[in-house]
Amino acid sequence: MAGEVSASRKAEIPVELIKLLLASAHLDLCKADGDFLKYRKKGKWEAAAKQAGLSKADGGRLTFAA
Repeated sequence: MAGEVSASRKAEIPVELIKLLLASAHLDLCKADGDFLKYRKKGKWEAAAKQAGLSKADGGRLTFAA
């Protein structure tokens, strides 16, 4: 998906932008009904923050930023 977006950023003709609008989300990002999965990585961000010497709250803020 990132490759499609990257190619479309340089698009000079409308057909390239239309391709981006019609692009489907990768199946790894979707539920069976086609809706996007929820981002559930807060615990991993908190653990990584702790390992890096940061607080759990810092991990929560990093989760929100991601």
